[in-house]
Amino acid sequence: MITLEPVHGPAFIFRVCPVDDGTESPPFTAAGFLAVDGPVATIKGLNGHLDRLTLRDLLAKLRALGIEKVLAKRTDGHGLPFSTLQPDGYMCCDLVALEKRLTPS
Repeated sequence: MITLEPVHGPAFIFRVCPVDDGTESPPFTAAGFLAVDGPVATIKGLNGHLDRLTLRDLLAKLRALGIEKVLAKRTDGHGLPFSTLQPDGYMCCDLVALEKRLTPS
């Protein structure tokens, strides 16, 4: 089965690469697509493994872009750290609240 989903607005492809080998597309351990709608980014097509430290780095980069919430629909047995399950089945990570929690005062 092939599905095509139109994307409206800004979008990003992200790759988690263990090393920067100077090429346009170095080997990666995880990759995904981010559809951005205002202050909300939805992770789609996540493939690979993100450890908590790497996820924290990704979320910090998104926060620097002005993203306030990250949504992801996860399959059974998979979650999104730092997030809560919403009634619609999406995991939601509130980056503003997370930033406040992780920033020393």
